[in-house]
Amino acid sequence: MADVHMVRHRRPRLFRRVDRQETDLMDDEVRRRYRFSTDNIDRLVGLLEPTLRRRTRRNQALTIRQRIMLTLRFLASGAFLQIIGDTFGVDIATVSRVVTDVTNSLFALKDMVIRFPVTDADRRRVMTGFFEMRGFPGVIGCVDGTHVRIISPGGPDEPSFVNRKGFHSLNVQATCDHKGMFTSVNACWPGCCHDSHIFRMSKLGQHMANHHQDPERGYLLGDSGYPCRPFLLTPFLQPESEAQERYNAAHIGTRNSIERAFGVWKRTFHVLHSEEGSSGPPGKLIRTCVPSTQPITPGNPLISKKPVITRRLSASVTGNLITISLSANKLFVTSVTTRDTVAMSTPKVSPIIWRKAPEARNLKVNMIRCRMV
Repeated sequence: MADVHMVRHRRPRLFRRVDRQETDLMDDEVRRRYRFSTDNIDRLVGLLEPTLRRRTRRNQALTIRQRIMLTLRFLASGAFLQIIGDTFGVDIATVSRVVTDVTNSLFALKDMVIRFPVTDADRRRVMTGFFEMRGFPGVIGCVDGTHVRIISPGGPDEPSFVNRKGFHSLNVQATCDHKGMFTSVNACWPGCCHDSHIFRMSKLGQHMANHHQDPERGYLLGDSGYPCRPFLLTPFLQPESEAQERYNAAHIGTRNSIERAFGVWKRTFHVLHSEEGSSGPPGKLIRTCVPSTQPITPGNPLISKKPVITRRLSASVTGNLITISLSANKLFVTSVTTRDTVAMSTPKVSPIIWRKAPEARNLKVNMIRCRMV
């Protein structure tokens, strides 16, 4: 019987890199795909070049800019590594190595861009910014938690990662300043942990308990899930006076900064919504948080698919009804600001009619906000 020899043929290397990703795109197209403008990607290249530079003589090596753009595309889309590799014309193993290297380099910047206000000058600056928002004095930050979906880690501790919503997650605690910049991030706790427990056990909670018992040094704002402390103010659950209602209104309007920061963070990096992108260690969440909050790369507004337009139109008031006639039927009115009330959105019809609040007097329409459809 003749011997049969099986010869293994190596797969040929195919260099099918697509340079269009960085050469043929306009600035707004770059921002849509990578969540950063071209100028700010150049700033990232300058910041990460010392740690990402490699001594190689390969003629097909990825440049630092290509590696950063590949990682930003992965963080912005939350797609599979294979899809990212097909987009850039590289192998999936290359994508895995590049994403790991760039996220590690971004993580090294955390102490430079995520800083809690500890000096008197920083505290006064943040206090002034929060006071100008809704007139709430002494606020140095807003604290809250958000769930980031992950793949089931398995093992005996797997049930602890299931949150109250029924999926596996990490409960990430963060604080932000008046500009929506994160000043602290804690991504070490499973989804079953309560926000108050995470705050009590975190270094931030211990720092506030040790150094901010005096209200003059500032305090944080939290929702009703946190206990009320001299350094952590929460809203009244059942306000009994007008003063308490005004306090709640100012509290809610100021504390919404952290809610908006979470929204921008997750909207910027869709990998935080994807199980495939969040299966790594908890530190990876901080790594993705760094570029979205760093003040060294300003000017990265999200591209809204439906821009908001402010228009001043006339309106007629009959009894308790507001009637507005729009000539452009492709505008969707989202709100009407009057002297005494703000009317919410309605279906796209013309004329548009709102029922104003009974207590509103001397009604006069000041501004109408519309959205393209």
